[in-house]
Amino acid sequence: MGSSVATTTSSLAEYDVVHFERAGRAKRPFVPYERIEISLEITTPRPNDDVASA
Repeated sequence: MGSSVATTTSSLAEYDVVHFERAGRAKRPFVPYERIEISLEITTPRPNDDVASA
């Protein structure tokens, strides 16, 4: 598995938040927006949901 930063960057690219441009043989991430608004809802799990025990 890749680094945490690479994984996060790839995930954000899937949502079109981060884009990549070629810089020689490498890809450089960039954000083409001045501002990003994210709405996130977090709920408690239902009793029959699969929850990993700690």
